[in-house]
Amino acid sequence: MAAGEQIATYPEFCRYLTWFFFFGATLIMQVILFNTLISVIGAHYEEQYENKECYALQQRNTLFVDFLSVCKNKLSPLDQYFYIV
Repeated sequence: MAAGEQIATYPEFCRYLTWFFFFGATLIMQVILFNTLISVIGAHYEEQYENKECYALQQRNTLFVDFLSVCKNKLSPLDQYFYIV
């Protein structure tokens, strides 16, 4: 006996109840996964926001070093590691 034949022998309300539980569980699972995704992204954003001054200084210094390397024709070996603190 195949699974479809076995389900067809159930009473009418059981078939509807089975579909109701299936769609209900699917909906609840989607809500839980979406909530988890929001919390992970929120935690990462909060970490970035707390350290935004530090990241801004790092990016500015990186851009400054890149600008110096473009402006100079030849860098001495120590100039490539030049950072403003």
